[in-house]
Amino acid sequence: MNISTQERGLADVRCILVNPFLRPADLRGEQQTIDGENTHESALNYGLLAVATSLAKHGAAVEILDLEQRKSDWEDHLTRAVERLKPQWMGIGSVSVYSFLPAVDLLRFCRRQFPNLRTVIGGQNAANFPELLQAAGDTSLADYVVCGDGEVVIRQLAFAIANRREVRARGVVALSAGEPFKREFARRASLDEEASFLLYDLYPGFRKLWPVVEESRGCPYHCDFCANSFQRAPSIVFKSPQVLMDELRRVFALYNASGPLPVVLMTSIFGLHSAQTREFFNLIREEEFLPRFIASTRVDLHCERYVDVVAEYFDQMHFGLESGSASVLAQMRKSASPDEYLRSASMTLKAWHDRGAHTAINFILGYPGEDSATIEETTSFLRANRGNIDSVWGGWAYGLPRLPIREQHRRVRSEGRKTRTDFGIL
Repeated sequence: MNISTQERGLADVRCILVNPFLRPADLRGEQQTIDGENTHESALNYGLLAVATSLAKHGAAVEILDLEQRKSDWEDHLTRAVERLKPQWMGIGSVSVYSFLPAVDLLRFCRRQFPNLRTVIGGQNAANFPELLQAAGDTSLADYVVCGDGEVVIRQLAFAIANRREVRARGVVALSAGEPFKREFARRASLDEEASFLLYDLYPGFRKLWPVVEESRGCPYHCDFCANSFQRAPSIVFKSPQVLMDELRRVFALYNASGPLPVVLMTSIFGLHSAQTREFFNLIREEEFLPRFIASTRVDLHCERYVDVVAEYFDQMHFGLESGSASVLAQMRKSASPDEYLRSASMTLKAWHDRGAHTAINFILGYPGEDSATIEETTSFLRANRGNIDSVWGGWAYGLPRLPIREQHRRVRSEGRKTRTDFGIL
């Protein structure tokens, strides 16, 4: 049956939401801040806090456990929380390929120690979990998988679990019941005021972590290695500049910040809506506080339309370059014009670096068809632009389930071509 949480509140719901630790480590955790001794990126799990806020505002008892802060004693920490709150279910927010193995450890521990505790997986990699758990040998470890935006559908699921009812909700897969995974995702959340003013007090030690303000959600591009390409028709929704401004003011008040404050501007591709970007930063100019943003974007988004207005407020800008080889970029479907993409990359890196922002780029190693020649092309690009690049990080190509990159790998192998670097299939 379809459950409407408008029928009643969630006063009977008790749950624990867990940010799993990362293993072996998130390669993005390198030192990147340009000033001071606090040089390590450390931000909260925004999606987990958004879900917790949605539940708590409707009456649920919610506790967040950040196991990235408790790696050494996570089992005892989790056990004490379960004994204290006596939750009906536990949710895990998986934000990275590096959190999959710890999430499996969590699920196995809960099945052994708390067999009656229902388990829920959500987050940007949740849609991969049915097949990943199958590869790990036990699809019954998780009871439910929530695919897509979770703020609304999690309330339906929480109501069903607390009242021992079956749930039929778009974006929810009853995995332990043997329900097959469908390419169906929860409807997009509206990035309005209700979705913006999060209950930071729910997050343990939040003032020691960088605050997060969500500028937009989603991505309209079709890169073959990204889960966005199969989760739904690629799209992006934006938060209005005024709501963004109200949320930023609230963050500064919560953190009691009178001087500069690092703020993660949550977005896949900053600056896509250039007019809206300029409007938001013109509003910031009218304020006395000073955000020091960190954000991510592409290298080919015509930053000249807004960089003069926004750059002074940025500590770091991260670019998903992915490769310096035009042929590999074409394989990735990163751009329809790879040569122009690389020319734009050089200009964009210089524009941000010249204005004082720390420029960080990432690339993927071992993409299908990668060989020593394409690696040298990437190396040559890095050498040519090294004066405008402050840090570089990279990782092996992983073909998560259902991603087009897996078909790329099969095609390359069928053509008899050799990949000179390792290619991982999870």
